[in-house]
Amino acid sequence: TYLGFAHRKLGRFDVAEAYYRAALAAAPQHRGATEYFGELMVERGDLSGARRMLAKLEGYCDFGCAEAVELRQWIATAQSRS
Repeated sequence: TYLGFAHRKLGRFDVAEAYYRAALAAAPQHRGATEYFGELMVERGDLSGARRMLAKLEGYCDFGCAEAVELRQWIATAQSRS
């Protein structure tokens, strides 16, 4: 997850995606990887993909979680710019 985050911040989106997919393959309900993968989708302009990641987070977090709040903010910011 952290390697994916670092590569995403460096603009290496394909490498970041590979790390996020590997993290989620190992731990499908990993909230951090799910959030960060959703943020990558926002950065790529894939808001529908980001919303799918948000829906997964909401399913993992019975009473809400910081990761879902953060991704929701990323999506809202991207929508306001459109």
